[in-house]
Amino acid sequence: MRDKLIKNVQKEASQQEMLKDLSDLKKIGWNTYHLKLLKKHFSFYRGLISETIKPKNSKHEAFIKKVGNWRDQKPSNVHEEIYINYIKFKVHQYQSKKNKSKEDKKDPVWGNIPESPDGSKQYPAEVVQKWRDSAPEPITVDEWYDDWKYR
Repeated sequence: MRDKLIKNVQKEASQQEMLKDLSDLKKIGWNTYHLKLLKKHFSFYRGLISETIKPKNSKHEAFIKKVGNWRDQKPSNVHEEIYINYIKFKVHQYQSKKNKSKEDKKDPVWGNIPESPDGSKQYPAEVVQKWRDSAPEPITVDEWYDDWKYR
């Protein structure tokens, strides 16, 4: 009973996600006819792939095989083409979100601090060499003591 409830919730969530994706698919140039077919048959496609709907003929079995190997197979009919293109769209969307989340993983507090703040930056080599070459000023103990005493 619980498994059936979970499957129904997942089915409804994937249906809602597909409906949200329709506007993005239209923006990237999907045909209106293909969008209507995807909307109409999406739950059937998902049922065949997830094996909740048993294949009734050889076309359904071919659909399952083609979609299962979507990277290697070329679609032979419009239904296979639509669902394989939708899978490619979802994979691309997932990868772009994954790449974006890697870039946005900066710590909200420490992420705004520059990588080398003032005081931790390296001095240029010319400046370091000048310091090494320069001789310290000669100072007597009395001068040093007076300077230290009146600070």
